[in-house]
Amino acid sequence: MFCVNCGTELPDGANFCFNCGQRVQAFISQPQEETFEYSDLTSYEYDSIEEYCVYKDYDERKVFLLHKGGLLGLVSGLDVLPCKYDSIEPANPRGFWLRSFGRLGFANNYLKVELPCEYENCWVYDDSILGLKDGMWHLFDRDNLKKIASTYGEIEELRSGRNRLYSIKKDNKFGFILYDRKEEKSFVSDIVYDEIKEGFTDTICNVKSCGKFGIMSINGTSSGIIFDEIIKYDWGGVLRVRYRGRNIGLKCENRRIWSPEISGLNVTY
Repeated sequence: MFCVNCGTELPDGANFCFNCGQRVQAFISQPQEETFEYSDLTSYEYDSIEEYCVYKDYDERKVFLLHKGGLLGLVSGLDVLPCKYDSIEPANPRGFWLRSFGRLGFANNYLKVELPCEYENCWVYDDSILGLKDGMWHLFDRDNLKKIASTYGEIEELRSGRNRLYSIKKDNKFGFILYDRKEEKSFVSDIVYDEIKEGFTDTICNVKSCGKFGIMSINGTSSGIIFDEIIKYDWGGVLRVRYRGRNIGLKCENRRIWSPEISGLNVTY
């Protein structure tokens, strides 16, 4: 505790300041971080307030459901979503689905960012949100809701984390999206492949077309779809493939893939 008159630090339970004589009522404790209390939401602002859920993600936070004029809102900590939604449902453990006028939106756990209610349907993946609007799929980062890509093909998350991989399917053909979250950079391929698979490193993916396989990188460069099989990746920096009936190794050095046995093969990844 500290005296507000002279600033002297005092022990708990002191009745007077030992330095200037002020009464204990004038003492205040060290400033604390402002937090939400249930009593902060007064009854004249909302029709009713109820505890909705407790999220245990990075910390434990209580979330309150607000009712006003037949519409719903949320409050968590000092962050508030205003009462403008017809319904709110948990998208455990990632956030909340918001519905207004028959359309869906999304808010993350901390109510810091909000996806407007503009979508016919929505899905949540480990790190991403997918929304369908007027026949087009829109892909967003789950935490900051920045748009990653838009496409008319159906999107599925194949790999989460910093470097993410998504497959795109349309008319029985596949494409892919590679996304670098740190750089906020994405590459969207054409939808021309027979198959998309996760690559052996997190910056590449494997594609198949006309019975042959290739390696595609996060910046859009390619080995060419020329391999009979992609076998495995050795952590010593060699990618094992089968090419024209022979097993060969592609050396991975300085973020490039190359082989002395295949002229012209030089893929940055």
